[in-house]
Amino acid sequence: MKSHLARILCLSFVTSCSAKPAASTLQEAPDFWNEMMRFGFHRVFSYQDLAAKKDIATPKVPWSDTYWPTAFKGMAWRYHAPEDPAALKEEIQVAAFMRHFAEESSKDAPDPLLSPAEKYDLAFQYRHGLDLDTKAFQDLVADLSTQDAVIKAKTSTADKKALLVPMGVSLDNAAAAPAMPMTFSAWSAFLSASSDEKNKYLSIEANTGDDWSWEGHCHGWAPAAVMSVPPKHGVMAILGSKQVFFSEGDIRGLMTKAWADSAPNDQQYFLARRCEASPQDPDASIPANALGRGYSGTIKEAGQTQNFIILESLPRMTTLKGRGRDPTLNFYRIRMAETGERLYLVENPDSGGYWTVPFLSDLDDAVRTKNFERLKSVDATLTGCWDPNPASFHAVLLEQLDERKTGFVMDRTRTGQVWNQPIYAAHFDIGPLVAITAAQDAARAYRAAGTSYLAEVTVSVDWSGEPGRPSFSYGADFDVNQLQQTTYQYTLEFDAQHRLIGGEWGTLASMDASSDAPDFLYGFAAGSLPEDNLSFFQGSSRIDYSGIIGRLHACSVEAGSDGIVHVNGDALPYKNCTISKAN
Repeated sequence: MKSHLARILCLSFVTSCSAKPAASTLQEAPDFWNEMMRFGFHRVFSYQDLAAKKDIATPKVPWSDTYWPTAFKGMAWRYHAPEDPAALKEEIQVAAFMRHFAEESSKDAPDPLLSPAEKYDLAFQYRHGLDLDTKAFQDLVADLSTQDAVIKAKTSTADKKALLVPMGVSLDNAAAAPAMPMTFSAWSAFLSASSDEKNKYLSIEANTGDDWSWEGHCHGWAPAAVMSVPPKHGVMAILGSKQVFFSEGDIRGLMTKAWADSAPNDQQYFLARRCEASPQDPDASIPANALGRGYSGTIKEAGQTQNFIILESLPRMTTLKGRGRDPTLNFYRIRMAETGERLYLVENPDSGGYWTVPFLSDLDDAVRTKNFERLKSVDATLTGCWDPNPASFHAVLLEQLDERKTGFVMDRTRTGQVWNQPIYAAHFDIGPLVAITAAQDAARAYRAAGTSYLAEVTVSVDWSGEPGRPSFSYGADFDVNQLQQTTYQYTLEFDAQHRLIGGEWGTLASMDASSDAPDFLYGFAAGSLPEDNLSFFQGSSRIDYSGIIGRLHACSVEAGSDGIVHVNGDALPYKNCTISKAN
């Protein structure tokens, strides 16, 4: 359930080793992407600090929500299918969807079972004084219906997918797009994913591609669940003469969307890298070398694939002036696993690819002369399948849950899919210190420099899960019933003074090459809120947090009730919530 947006959170690479390396290159403390300062911590933990903590938890338990799958049109997912006969005739059904929205938007009390995106767009239009051009909207719907008929007539899935692209362009370029930002962006994302040659057609047609039903907004739900309290009831939004009912499910969804699309980046912590080249099966093993340690990546040349190990992840190096922008270079010292050749792997900021150079002086000369033609371009893939370092993981649990009393988000498996979960508690079983000289240690070759002692750790991490589909309203026990737990094992490394300096996944007897370990961690400073992002560009949702989403959420947690709305036989209390006009 990872959105494509979540894929840009961090680069994907790790440190690992070949079968017969020199000992000096194997000693691995947490590297640049695993340093605790990336989570804003500077404390040095001792074994005594760790052993004193058995059970820790935040005061607040995260609430649950679906990840609003892209396959269900994200926030444009309706709680029921409209009674529109045309919907049965159209393959994509976007035209029927828009016709129903036009009908409901003209009412003073629109259908409460409209999608969160449609209700948000009604509030957005009112607050920002935007009116739909009726003629232009009708022309758009007619055009979408015509395109749908052409798609439906095609027999080839490839032809159908190709025609989804111009349909998405029609939505992005429509005159109504700025006034219906969340609805149009949700449908555009669905059409884009459905048109991908790798994906199943419309996410449901068998034998037409890979399953992508896991993609969605978990990167927004998980931090929203950590950083905010759940709604207590629904809200009746007062939009001038119009009254729009937002259910608990709508408000949870809009909070999820706000954190997904407009999180405060300057308040974010991120640790480790994403595993890119990993198995889709969560129970499978990740790529590993002969000693059971994960490879860091591959380089493809002349039809051959070579593995390499990152010996050192180096900070961003230097600024490239006069190249149309002002990027910095990430670069890594690597060793080819099969040949032992040592190189530097350098990101190409223009192409998104990589160069290799044998000496840093070659890179320095290229930067100085702005002549990069001499650098060798390579097709490289970096993986983060052995992150985060267990020492950093353990420290985040202690600092974030016990000290800061704020949860964080964890991708709970090292797989190609991302499952972002809000973390709120941990339970530790920490073994005694064992001198490294006396230990039967499967990971001996990989211990951090200066390691004198080791300790085995088993930790059970508590997190909130998510249902596959959204709910309109939530019962008292709904969130509690979504709580789950995952157990991990790792060894920690301590220096002669018993200070924590590193770790490896697995036990002393066996390194862990399974995918059952965390992938990356991220969180936000206490008190952080999503930002307003009102500018329009293709595919944007135009997040008005302070004036609409945050306002709805604040009303939803107020005590008392101003009335009852009856929906599908349920009597749902609500608070009135006036949305003001923007200045």
